[in-house]
Amino acid sequence: MKDIVLIIVFFLGSKVLYPQGGFIQRLYLEGDNYVGAPVEYNGKYLLPVNQHLAEPGAFKGYLFVLSQNGLIEQKINISDSFYSVSPMLTHVRNGSAILLFSFVRPLADSTLFDLQITMIDKYFNIINDAIYDFNVNYYSYPYIIKNSENNILLSGWAFPSYSNAADAYILEIDENLYVIRNHWFNYYGVFNFDGSQIPNTNEFLFAFWGGVGLPRLGVLARTDSNFNIIRMDTIVDEMNLEYNLKFISDTTFILSGKKNPDNTPPRDDDVWLMILDTNNIMYHSAITGSMDTIDHPAVRNLAITTGGNILAGYTKNAYFYVGSYPSWFGLSCFDGSLNPLWVKYYGDGANWMLYFIMATNDGGCLLVGSYYDWNTQYNERDIVVVKVDSAGIITGVPSGQEVDVHDAIVYPNPGREKLVIENGPQIAGARFVLYDMAGKPVVEALLNKTSTSLSTTQLSQGLYLWNIIYKGKVIESGKWVKE
Repeated sequence: MKDIVLIIVFFLGSKVLYPQGGFIQRLYLEGDNYVGAPVEYNGKYLLPVNQHLAEPGAFKGYLFVLSQNGLIEQKINISDSFYSVSPMLTHVRNGSAILLFSFVRPLADSTLFDLQITMIDKYFNIINDAIYDFNVNYYSYPYIIKNSENNILLSGWAFPSYSNAADAYILEIDENLYVIRNHWFNYYGVFNFDGSQIPNTNEFLFAFWGGVGLPRLGVLARTDSNFNIIRMDTIVDEMNLEYNLKFISDTTFILSGKKNPDNTPPRDDDVWLMILDTNNIMYHSAITGSMDTIDHPAVRNLAITTGGNILAGYTKNAYFYVGSYPSWFGLSCFDGSLNPLWVKYYGDGANWMLYFIMATNDGGCLLVGSYYDWNTQYNERDIVVVKVDSAGIITGVPSGQEVDVHDAIVYPNPGREKLVIENGPQIAGARFVLYDMAGKPVVEALLNKTSTSLSTTQLSQGLYLWNIIYKGKVIESGKWVKE
């Protein structure tokens, strides 16, 4: 088994309970690994991990407990009783009990998945678990849409055993971990689904995308407390997949998702955010991403910081299979009216795929996803966790220590006919300079846009150096190879 390698950036404490700090942590584990939705609990980060070993269909499930500065404090095994366990979601109930939701296959020849709910106490001891005979063929990441004092509403989409099409479901779970209600919407062909209770009402608002026919449609569905649809509005045509929905007042909410849904070449995913009211009137809109690049939204791609800023998380230059394609975690920050504030990129030239972002209690953000280095790994992804402060920075970095945080990135590398510089609005007006190995500038450009494409057809094959200069200082530098 590979060792667990940890890169930690320490920070100076302050007088607040949870001072802002940061770290980059990479979990190098045996097999192909997946991560579930994290949660923050008493200054610690709880991270569900699925470890896929050599045996087909077999997953081992763990809950990692990370300290505030990224140290692994515990690794809780929840896999002993089943052939395959895939932990998907952590949730803190009533500020004390921790619930871990997993999809399980009881035996190697099981064709359907059930739902396991594991209860863990504040000392991280397993105190109870329950199995619900869910009988689904395939499933999405679930999420909590309501957490009352006693009961929880768990939602997502799955393929029920009696259907060859996906449908959206809601499970009501009581304090004893019993499923006391199972509601299917009968909106077949759903491939994305998110929702929330409308504040100070007994009604709910859901975002669906799917349908058994083409073209598939996105809709906002308003329901009563029994999930009967009482109103349905169409979502703008060009937004689909990876819907996230969060209320920011009693009547307004943020909806995010993927822009450009047709997937015709060249594919160009972006992240689209909208602020709407419950009458489907749009007040603000913003798109983050760039042309000719796949900026694919994370599964949980929307977060609101304690300071009221809006964060959107995505994979820059996403590639959806294990392969030799560099990609980065992207994090864009907006104010409450969706005016852009900054963009940061996190990566080291390997394949980084972002799955979840989570606003943290100290005003920062946790980013969680997969890591694949095709030079050292073979079809096995590991887990990477990035903790940043409210400015997207990993704070307290010792002088000279390399950190995988960027205001701008340059790709493709190696390249042939062009290179592209992606940068955040916080360095608008910076200057990009490409040098040959004699130190002579051969390509220069002002970065007045968030994406700048430069022709390199006139350059000879070989190695070049580049700098990005902002306010008289070099803020980014690197090497570029012309093939």
